[in-house]
Amino acid sequence: MPVNIVIKAPKYRTAKQLVADGTFPVSQATLLKIAKEHGVGRKMGRTIMFSIEDTDKLYETLPCPSNSLNALKAPTGSCVALSGVKASKKLQELLTKKPPKQSVSKGKKNS
Repeated sequence: MPVNIVIKAPKYRTAKQLVADGTFPVSQATLLKIAKEHGVGRKMGRTIMFSIEDTDKLYETLPCPSNSLNALKAPTGSCVALSGVKASKKLQELLTKKPPKQSVSKGKKNS
């Protein structure tokens, strides 16, 4: 009995398809610009084709969101007052600070 083996060819996609299906939520121009900057994709005529590996490479070129400035901003909320933990830390800092040293000596002045 003969066995039929089905081999699937790899699927290559265009920038337009990657944007249309939501793989990359940017414009086609932005995707092509980033791909060109990082040498990702293959040119077929006027069209740039992307393999699955190419889409992974494009994703890896994106910056990590934890490096964004938003991560460094203070958290926001509806409460204006300090939390109990923050208030006690601030109070502890104020109580443990040493008074500033006097800049003028208390000794006799030389005339």
